[in-house]
Amino acid sequence: MKKLIILLSFLIIEKSYSQILLRNLQGEPIFSPYLNENTKNTMLNLNTGTQSIGADYLFTNKSNNPADYLVYRFGLSTKPNEGVGPLITNGQFSPGVKLNAARTKVRLFASPMLVRIDGTKRKFDDWLTLSTSITYEKNKLLRKDTSFSRQVIDTSFTGYSLGLDYNMAFGTFEQDYINFKIVYNRRNNYGELSNVDIIDRRTTFDSASGIQRNIEKKVTAKEGIYKEMDAALIQISYTHLPKYQFKNLKKYDGSDLMKEKEETTTEYVTNGDRVDTITRKTVKSEPVPNPNFKSLKFGYSLFYSALATTGEMPESKLGGSLFIISPDKDNNLIPRLAVNFQMNDIFDLQKKNNGLFKRFQAGVTATFSL
Repeated sequence: MKKLIILLSFLIIEKSYSQILLRNLQGEPIFSPYLNENTKNTMLNLNTGTQSIGADYLFTNKSNNPADYLVYRFGLSTKPNEGVGPLITNGQFSPGVKLNAARTKVRLFASPMLVRIDGTKRKFDDWLTLSTSITYEKNKLLRKDTSFSRQVIDTSFTGYSLGLDYNMAFGTFEQDYINFKIVYNRRNNYGELSNVDIIDRRTTFDSASGIQRNIEKKVTAKEGIYKEMDAALIQISYTHLPKYQFKNLKKYDGSDLMKEKEETTTEYVTNGDRVDTITRKTVKSEPVPNPNFKSLKFGYSLFYSALATTGEMPESKLGGSLFIISPDKDNNLIPRLAVNFQMNDIFDLQKKNNGLFKRFQAGVTATFSL
């Protein structure tokens, strides 16, 4: 009987512990998120690296089997392709919109709990995700090698991707995640081109008043050789999550540990000239707070990726995230604030004459659970 109680306790702890949607500097999931069975979650995220805003909706199919169920994710994000600056100063908005979807099979090889030979408990989870996305962009380019009237042009681009990644989680309380990902996508190099401000001036002269008037129109565009290409990405990442703790102490069956609290109320009743005193005692139950509970904790993630594109040397990236994490009302762990960093082209195979400092990027991601 004792062994059965311990098993149920660990199963319920596992059921109440899930992690969702930690993103990198490009706004892509570092590993595929998952939920516990029969749950759902909606999130809003802000990313300074891509200057984008997005929303994701995750839900599971109806299942009573914690060892076999599916997780679905649908997302939408948008950003100004020239950045926030031109949007504020020029009122210029060239939209970039991305729709994405994913289907995750939870537990391919794992059981809800793995027991080592020495008797210590250690959880092992795994899940496989098939993801796809479609991207639409409106871009503005400067081409100096053509006639004056056709130098500033508007272009559009439609890209897509298809990816497969395998994820593993180790640990009963503190957890370590390992992700292997391979992605094919149709992309362009618009984000790698140089920004340039274009100012058109028109001058008029009024002979009656002798006043000369200058009218300026400013737009921001990209300058350089624009390309569209096929690309393949391979990525491996490691993520460490802090020890999860419930807000209230738990019993073996997963319910809150309750304590009884006695309350005394006094009422005064007037009966003619006499005042009667009535005292009532009531007993209420309330959860016992966990003295070790902390709503905010720190975690970290590291990744390495290699991108191969048609006609280009492969580009490797090394980066990671430092994040603050906390549970939402459904005990899903949410990375509330993350500082993302990465080193682009770490082996300098692109030979773009960029120094080490110029190849370093950093940004902040904030996530809100709705």
